[in-house]
Amino acid sequence: MLEQWDNMTFGHCDVYKWTVSVAKKLKEAWELIMGLHGGPIYAIHDRWDDKHRKWCRLFGFVYFSDLECQDGITRSIYIRRLGNGITLW
Repeated sequence: MLEQWDNMTFGHCDVYKWTVSVAKKLKEAWELIMGLHGGPIYAIHDRWDDKHRKWCRLFGFVYFSDLECQDGITRSIYIRRLGNGITLW
């Protein structure tokens, strides 16, 4: 899912069971989304969530900045620009 906030596009994806076939399908879908959208797309990252950090890196996101959110928690913002390659395997 893509969401607009303050002239930025944020991506969100819920994965309930991670398998090789899910990863391949998600990679294909993500490349299609990036091609259609053109980027950049941002992801909000809870600093304690190591699985999400790994997902961000696997799908070509790189650290962009930190942001204090409305709930008072500081989260990291990752960015994916068109041309950032995905390195799954």
